[in-house]
Amino acid sequence: MKFKETESILFIYMQDQNNSANALTLAESRLLKKHLKKSWKLIVCVGTERVFCSGGPLKDYAQLKTKSQGIKINREIAKNLQALANHNAFKIAFVGGDCFGGGIELLGCFDLIYSAPTAFYSFWQNRMGVSYGWGGYSRLKSKLNESFLKLALLEERTFTAFEMKTAGLISQIISLDQFDDSIKKWQKLFLSKKSKIEIQKNLQKNSQQVFEKLWWSEEHLQILQKFGK
Repeated sequence: MKFKETESILFIYMQDQNNSANALTLAESRLLKKHLKKSWKLIVCVGTERVFCSGGPLKDYAQLKTKSQGIKINREIAKNLQALANHNAFKIAFVGGDCFGGGIELLGCFDLIYSAPTAFYSFWQNRMGVSYGWGGYSRLKSKLNESFLKLALLEERTFTAFEMKTAGLISQIISLDQFDDSIKKWQKLFLSKKSKIEIQKNLQKNSQQVFEKLWWSEEHLQILQKFGK
């Protein structure tokens, strides 16, 4: 995992540096949380390698001596991922490779998920004899129904990108070039309109309050004036 910061955008690149199929370690989750301290307008996560994220580092887990060690590690990873989900930025992901287990729980942190047509997805947690461990169940319920989340875990099957789009996880299936164009579009929208930031931050908390805060704002008045001429 690597990071690139611009004035208003945080880019997260899923780049496997340890030959681990982009497993998310505790150290990487801490580094991720550290990068969330700024008021980003957009957070963009891109993975173009064969595996976008394979979940937790199983080789590291196999070396643990006690149950409590593993529980502590995964609780902190879950907390750090929730910090990503809670960030006020509009969060976009591009999945260019396969995504397994905890990797899908990571995707649950994002508002908009694009996928390459060749990517495969699998809820493999139960292949390891466990369940959702990074808080992904509660986040994914906003995208996928609870029946699907339970059955996918029990079946341990693999889904295509097109199946995951039908299920609701994937917003759009596009190429990397198309994704680059989409980011330019979202960047232009969020940098030009303050109302989009307010909507992203507070719409789910109180939609009426958001409307009333934006009504008669400088931005709103400028647009209204065009109709008054």
